[in-house]
Amino acid sequence: MVGYTSPTKKACICHDKAAVKRIFNWYAKSEHYYEIKQKTGRPHFFTKHYTCCAVHTLAMGQVCDVTDLQQKHFLHIDPKTI
Repeated sequence: MVGYTSPTKKACICHDKAAVKRIFNWYAKSEHYYEIKQKTGRPHFFTKHYTCCAVHTLAMGQVCDVTDLQQKHFLHIDPKTI
């Protein structure tokens, strides 16, 4: 006899099954499990190098906040991106 299954548990089961089905359909054709597909979309504008420079500049106390950082070092990048 099956016990009570909560709506939350049912939703999790359905979500997990759908995720597994997508993975199965993706790899069932090729069986190349270590293949990494190229990511689509626009590349990040604020690169790792920019991030390192920003962290270093903030840590050294050369700027007091992100707005100041943008105005002094990253004029070509929108402040919201930083």
